[in-house]
Amino acid sequence: MTHDDPLPEVSRKTLLAYYRYLTANLKFPLKARSESDGMSLTIHRLPDPKEYDLDEEEGLLCEAGDREGPFPIPLAELDDAVGNRKLVRDYGYWFWNWR
Repeated sequence: MTHDDPLPEVSRKTLLAYYRYLTANLKFPLKARSESDGMSLTIHRLPDPKEYDLDEEEGLLCEAGDREGPFPIPLAELDDAVGNRKLVRDYGYWFWNWR
């Protein structure tokens, strides 16, 4: 894409393309907050969409961890991703506005 191209709508195909881009550029582990409750999280990885049922309503999932073990959380629900703010913010903006 160039700066003149319109953003594509969220679809399985565009989510998979965004997944490939993010796996090449995100740095893990990363600290972030959950937008829904403000809880601090450590994100360990962005699982391959083949590992779960990729859905256009939930988008890409990432794997967070706590004392009880790993759990999935939608990437679009993260805020303040230290060291990765722009990448995570850009994904969230696209995901919420082009569905």
